[in-house]
Amino acid sequence: MKQPLFFLALIFTSCSFFRQEAVEIYVSPNGNDNNSGTIDSPLVTAEAARDRARETGPGKARTIYFREGIYRFSKPLELGEKDTGEKGKPVVYTAYENEKVIFSGSRKLELNWEKLNDSIYVASADFPLEEGFSPRSIYINGKAAPLARYP
Repeated sequence: MKQPLFFLALIFTSCSFFRQEAVEIYVSPNGNDNNSGTIDSPLVTAEAARDRARETGPGKARTIYFREGIYRFSKPLELGEKDTGEKGKPVVYTAYENEKVIFSGSRKLELNWEKLNDSIYVASADFPLEEGFSPRSIYINGKAAPLARYP
């Protein structure tokens, strides 16, 4: 009776030894790309997460979790064939649990608002137009604001 139990234990041990563990990489707006990418030490950019997933190599399922927040992109995130994984071992980009994640091509402006009169505030915004940044809308505290019009 001891011999069959020994072989059964040996089979389960060897199966778990050869089983490839899934890799989890975490990204947070409060992270740092020099971090390890764990839930307690997340990365800050999708590019760093993509590169970290590439470093793990093929043969593993990889999930990149984005924690709640706004992720601003100044250029498109480029994904290629090596970023898809393989059959049964995909690379998945997803929000962590039920957290709200926003990917945005916008830029956050730090403005000094001045009161012009009782109903009008003005601010000067300096941003590099040569990079193709041409704002068509503005949000103040998360709400769309009307742009100034003339006349």
